[in-house]
Amino acid sequence: MKWGGIKRAKLFMEKVCDFTLPDEQLWKELERMRLIRNCLVHSGGETNNREIINYAKKAGKIKIEEKPHLKITIIKATKDYCSYAINIIENYLLTLLDKNKDKL
Repeated sequence: MKWGGIKRAKLFMEKVCDFTLPDEQLWKELERMRLIRNCLVHSGGETNNREIINYAKKAGKIKIEEKPHLKITIIKATKDYCSYAINIIENYLLTLLDKNKDKL
C-alpha cells in the first residue's frame, strides 16, 4: 500500500491528532474521487484502468468517451460531478470537525 497524500493525512488525523473519523463509506468515496482527480491531472483523463472506468460509469456524472482503436477511455468531469465532489469533501470535513470539537 502506498502511503502518500490522502492516506498519510488520514493516518495523521487518526494517530497523531487522535481524531474520530467520519463514516468509512465517505472515506472510500474520497479515495475513488482521488483516482478520478489523478487521472484527470496526470494523464488528461486518458485511462485503461478498469477501477477508474467502472467508478466513472457508476458515478454517472462523469463524461466517458471510449477509444477502442487506441485501447483507452477518456473521462471528463462534468459540472455536476464537480459539485458532487465538493459536497462530499465538505460533508467529510464538517463531520470531522463536528466529531472532534473537544479536541480542537
